[in-house]
Amino acid sequence: MCDYFTNCEPNLTQDYFMEYFTENLADRKNMSQDFTPQCISQLVSEIGGKAENIADVCAGSGSLFVQARNKNKDAFFSCYELSETVLYFLLFNMAVRNVNGQVIQMDILSGKIHACYKLTRTETYSDIEVVGNPMVVKNDLVVSNPPYSLKCKEYNAKYKDYPDPPNQFADYAFVYFGLSIMKETGKCVYVLPHGLLFRGNKEKDIRKRLIQQKLLNAVIGLPDKCFLITSIPVFLLVLENNSQNVLFIDAKKECKKQSKYNAITQRNVERIHHAYIGRFDIDKFSNIATVQEIEENDYNLNIPRYVDTYEHEPLPDIMKVVDELLNINKEIKETESTLYRMMLQLVSSDAQRDAELKKIVETFGRIVNENGINNGCIQPGAIKEREDISRGSNNNMPCSRKQRGQKQTNTAKTGTGSSGKLRGGNTEEWEQLDLFTLCGMP
Repeated sequence: MCDYFTNCEPNLTQDYFMEYFTENLADRKNMSQDFTPQCISQLVSEIGGKAENIADVCAGSGSLFVQARNKNKDAFFSCYELSETVLYFLLFNMAVRNVNGQVIQMDILSGKIHACYKLTRTETYSDIEVVGNPMVVKNDLVVSNPPYSLKCKEYNAKYKDYPDPPNQFADYAFVYFGLSIMKETGKCVYVLPHGLLFRGNKEKDIRKRLIQQKLLNAVIGLPDKCFLITSIPVFLLVLENNSQNVLFIDAKKECKKQSKYNAITQRNVERIHHAYIGRFDIDKFSNIATVQEIEENDYNLNIPRYVDTYEHEPLPDIMKVVDELLNINKEIKETESTLYRMMLQLVSSDAQRDAELKKIVETFGRIVNENGINNGCIQPGAIKEREDISRGSNNNMPCSRKQRGQKQTNTAKTGTGSSGKLRGGNTEEWEQLDLFTLCGMP
């Protein structure tokens, strides 16, 4: 089987089962399984560095193990996984890469061990044998992408005198287990949801304890949409003994945007790793926070509190804004005037309704008058002029449809005085008639 696999896939630098399990066999409802994308596994491996003994907690099919093995081919691996569905694929992934190690089928929260397998390197592929108990190993590096926000129904993973995790969120219980199997000189790198950084109550007490004990080394925020199924953003929690301060990295933009999900490229990995190794203070990207600064923030580790990524928007061109406002204002006046001319042509065969209609048009006419008298829509003197015309023609009857908005051909005036003209185009000139005069009203 291993020969057949390597003939088909001779490149053993990635986990070929991860995507299949994510799409077909992941138990998201009961076990919150989301298998780690290769790009995140590669970043975890770079942050973890060289190690002789490596543990992968909640290993799944082995995505984190595979990337750690790429950098540490001679390391001894201890992989912990509960799901029997994925366990045998994890064993195969380890055996086909010919490593020394062990696989422990274990419920991390309860501490119950269901089965143990020992892997021994040979000339080709690892031998696998069932053993009674796992080897007790302290690890230089612990990596993990545990299930997110499981209920902590049965908890047995106590760590020293640290506070117990809350019943509704078991995330820190998995972190405790990693610390319990880490060497004093070792390192833990966990992939976790952002809620652990700022949720209060017991989780705040845990963060406080980790910081006071100088265990918290770095917090690295990653882009969203990196997982195949869920779009939530995650972060890397890096724990090391004797950490004097905390490095915060905001790498949410360090990715290549794709149609369905975002990929952290090799260049992105190198930039994040460079900032982490050098513990550099880089504008809008990374910042070192002291314990005192974190205390002042009440042990809230939300990344924007420590890395300011705000981009000041450039000030707009004030002349351009004024021109746009003038153009908009002009369009409004022209639209009001056009609508008023159309309303002047409205009539009703019912006398009562026609009277109501005239009042409506009259009211709108006043609005147009007030809004447009200084804008050239209804020029000063237009009403008086139309009253004079009305008296001269003895027009005391309600206006007809023909009279309303009538095109002027013989009485057009020039100039900018009290002509009462409304210019509606390059070739036509329309007279804005006064509603009171047209309707024969005093």
